[in-house]
Amino acid sequence: MLSSFVFGVHRRTSGRPCLAQSICHSAEPRYNQAAILMNCWMLIHEKMACLEMTHFDQIKVIEFVRGLAPGYDSWGQPLYELTGVHLFHIMEREYGGKGRVCGMCGRYTITVTLEELMLRYDTYYQYPARYSPKYNVAPGQQVMAIVHDGEKNKLGELRWGLIPEWAKDEKIGYQMLNARSETLAEKPAFRKPFERKRCLIPADSFYDWKGTGKHKQPMRIMLRSQEIFSMAGLYDTWTSSDGTRLSTCTVITTESNEMMSEIHDRMPVILPRELESAWLDRNVTSPDKLRPLLRPYPSDPMMAYPVSTRVGNVRNDDELCIEPLSLLL
Repeated sequence: MLSSFVFGVHRRTSGRPCLAQSICHSAEPRYNQAAILMNCWMLIHEKMACLEMTHFDQIKVIEFVRGLAPGYDSWGQPLYELTGVHLFHIMEREYGGKGRVCGMCGRYTITVTLEELMLRYDTYYQYPARYSPKYNVAPGQQVMAIVHDGEKNKLGELRWGLIPEWAKDEKIGYQMLNARSETLAEKPAFRKPFERKRCLIPADSFYDWKGTGKHKQPMRIMLRSQEIFSMAGLYDTWTSSDGTRLSTCTVITTESNEMMSEIHDRMPVILPRELESAWLDRNVTSPDKLRPLLRPYPSDPMMAYPVSTRVGNVRNDDELCIEPLSLLL
């Protein structure tokens, strides 16, 4: 798995050595260092290709990654603990702000009870006993999702990071955290799920970072009513070489509305409640009928407020993540 590539360092050094130096001081000597380095750079380049970045922007990201040092802690997790997907989050946060290249929906919350979820989506599925409210949902985790089985809504878990059924390796899922609404019908990974495997991903807020450079403020974005809303998603089921089946999902993004444009140029597709059933309808397979559902949500019913930078660390998953920053000072 991608997450098995852990960057380890024996010691902290002065200055800012490049990523290659950091990896070559790995605390895991059993790994072939050259292979790890090649794999990391391959994943970075694949990620940039997935984001359809220009050559100029790719150069800027490469230069940024080369500047990372051991112990780098801009979002609460030192470099020697970073996995490949976390590295992409650092690329996103540090190369961030309005108009940034690495635009993603990468964190959200679902803080309601399981009973509230079931009532909201009119589902009576045998739910997982381990469900609990989440204040900092991150890629790679199991997330709650709703699909329609042809008769009724079904509530269950999907892993965030879509793995196409035809994929040779599951690590491609970390490149499929989001899907751009504008190109769903053209991308091989999303074309078939767009037609036949659509889901709702319930949330009551999502996070994004406002600003550029190293001075970025995490923001919590939600409905003024504080109600649950549905992010449009796609899902697929992948089978490994040993026969293990893994169901995964991705969050669809669109251009930002007026309010969100002050924070980011992309936002998750939030479906109005009256359109949720149309999105889940398995009888609808035409992209021409589905595309009109993927519009930016109106600004007026939405609000945003600053929260603590602790949301940048996936280990923090408690009520302090959603506290307004003014109450924490």
